[in-house]
Amino acid sequence: AARIAVRLQVALEQQGDMLVHDSLEAMSAACLLFDGAGRLRTATPAAEAQLGQLERLQLCDGRLSATDPKLSAQLDQAFAGLTRPGGQDHVRLCLRTASAALPSIELDLFRIRRREWSLGFEPTVIGVFRSGARNLPSHTLLAATFGFTPAESAIAASLAQGVSRQDIARDRGVAVETLRGQLKTLYAKTNCRREAELVALLGQLAQ
Repeated sequence: AARIAVRLQVALEQQGDMLVHDSLEAMSAACLLFDGAGRLRTATPAAEAQLGQLERLQLCDGRLSATDPKLSAQLDQAFAGLTRPGGQDHVRLCLRTASAALPSIELDLFRIRRREWSLGFEPTVIGVFRSGARNLPSHTLLAATFGFTPAESAIAASLAQGVSRQDIARDRGVAVETLRGQLKTLYAKTNCRREAELVALLGQLAQ
């Protein structure tokens, strides 16, 4: 029985990458599977297509990397936390697409519980891409409830979708200081004190 178990384990390890790849090929979800060193071992077709749409995310030496230093640091920190004992179990990153017409993309990274058996490598982290688009209240509702202008509604929607202030300012062609002043107006109209309260309020209106 022990010999059979060992032979089966060896056979699984030799065919592990192919087995995992074939399994993920059949999935419609956009999933990425990483080993303990943070290297991408396999991905679903949907995930490969998603990588092609992201403007700041790329594969370098088998690892996810970013052209943006801030995002690169977030990726490094996420994998460090997910792969060390007692670290995080879940990290969510908001990514920008190459087209402004497309919604932002969120990458959820989850720690995989360690198993006694492996398939040629030890799957450690699984990533799932999903659209960052949210069901948001319409401009008509925001105008009637808070007196938002169309521009203010657009800014609020971008914040609720996880877009950073710097990216919002860039997309709107204004300075970050100008956007900060517009945000103060939004806070005053909604009686919110900070961005997190505003985003939570928009989420409640959309339900």
